[in-house]
Amino acid sequence: MRTFKVEEPIEKSRLNDDVIKQQFLWPMYYKIKNNNVVKTGSNASQTKGQEAYVELLGKQVELDPYSPYVYISKNFQTPKKYVKAELDWYKSMDRSIIGHEGIESNPTWQSCCTKDEKKEVNSNYGWCVFSEENGSQYDNCLEVLKKDATSRNAIILYNRPEIYKDYKRDGMHDMICTFFSHFFIRNNKLYMVHSMRSNDIRYGFICSDLAWNCFVYQNMYEDLKETYPDLEVGTIIWTSDSMHLYSRHFDDLTELLKNEENYFQNTRGGR
Repeated sequence: MRTFKVEEPIEKSRLNDDVIKQQFLWPMYYKIKNNNVVKTGSNASQTKGQEAYVELLGKQVELDPYSPYVYISKNFQTPKKYVKAELDWYKSMDRSIIGHEGIESNPTWQSCCTKDEKKEVNSNYGWCVFSEENGSQYDNCLEVLKKDATSRNAIILYNRPEIYKDYKRDGMHDMICTFFSHFFIRNNKLYMVHSMRSNDIRYGFICSDLAWNCFVYQNMYEDLKETYPDLEVGTIIWTSDSMHLYSRHFDDLTELLKNEENYFQNTRGGR
């Protein structure tokens, strides 16, 4: 088992909550309000509650890599118990969901995995990032930056050309949602440019994607400090080609923000 300088994401702030609310949730709320909704196509999962969604295309935000958990509301918060289970599975680099507590019984992973006895997926992100089988992405990235702090080659690739065939192998339905993470050292700070193909804000981004990428960033930062002792913390520059919220969560978001909207309108009207 690989050892990590940071075993679980370290939390030093809650700065990302406001960014997520302002940059993602409010625009999605107004899309719901204006019925600017996308109907889910036949190639996507047709799970109940995913018949439609609101979407932000090409959305980019800067996030604090030491703010891994979200606490916006009861329905928009990070489930830390699940994050721990998923992180343990990722660190195992086992593409099978079998025998992993909180993963094997998870309906999402059950629907994604192969329907043979192996029950494998593509999206064990620990396998994608750390395994020799997938090219030792993290280690290569680290070595590039150790040799040249100005490099533009420090990239962790999650996806691959064969994914068009691999994502439906043996009954699987798992097109990897992440494209890459690209690390830079600029002005003595570590930056991570993270690119997502598809991002369900509730069951993806808030649930575990943010925490996972903070974990990767924090380990890269600590590993690089051995070479650059004075290295400072930068940001995660997060780009989602499709950041979306499914119809099963429309009411939750409306409930969260409608009262705030009414308060702001009444406050302005009373001046």
